[in-house]
Amino acid sequence: MLTVSQKAYVNLAEFLALPESMAHVELVEGEVVLAPAPHPRHQQVSVRLFRTLDAWAVAHPPAWAVYAPIDVLFGEDTVLQPDLALFLSHPGDAQPLQQIPELVVEILSANRAYDRMAKRLMYMRAGVREYWMVDPHLRCVELSTSLTQMVTVGDRMESRLAAGWSVPVQDLWRP
Repeated sequence: MLTVSQKAYVNLAEFLALPESMAHVELVEGEVVLAPAPHPRHQQVSVRLFRTLDAWAVAHPPAWAVYAPIDVLFGEDTVLQPDLALFLSHPGDAQPLQQIPELVVEILSANRAYDRMAKRLMYMRAGVREYWMVDPHLRCVELSTSLTQMVTVGDRMESRLAAGWSVPVQDLWRP
């Protein structure tokens, strides 16, 4: 992960004034962070999960599913791009999205500690109710519903929040 900032703190207005980019850019507590493009395995898992999450959202209006890159405001100086997010009501069209998603999925990349620790902390503090961490390298899935609770998932990812959204974990790893 590369930090791109000439000064110690970038406010929300300055962040939003940055030019559009194909790069994965986030504002983390006033610091502009640039991440490399995800690994192809990351993208495969992301697509498989999004298809199921979006199908669930379509069947449960006004739920709405999104995938990265999309900016979501998680605090006055924090704009993140969750890999996948579920809103139980449509968050509107503001840029960045102003509503906290109820469910977030991150597919872990090379910097697993960032997603497992730093992002988990930011998401939980902001009010995300379910945070799924999917690790294609270790072929495991963890669910966090609070700062103090994290469980490893067995054969199925089953949301407690989005009743009926369930994914066989083995389907995530198939070639």
